Amino acid sequence: INLIKNSALVSTIAVTDILHVADSIGSQTFQYTTAYAGAALLYLCLTLPSAFGVNLLERRSAATGR
Repeated sequence: INLIKNSALVSTIAVTDILHVADSIGSQTFQYTTAYAGAALLYLCLTLPSAFGVNLLERRSAATGR
């Protein structure tokens, strides 16, 4: 999660921006639950691959002794 927070991608698409768009969609459609669930899924799609990638790099690094 810290990797995502500190990456250039998040500086472009910040969590607050995602939540602002979800709030805007919710206020237009009155479907806040759906809008915030979509925002959560988007954030999850950003963080999970990064977390798995970092975990893989940590395992390889530990195996090589670096």
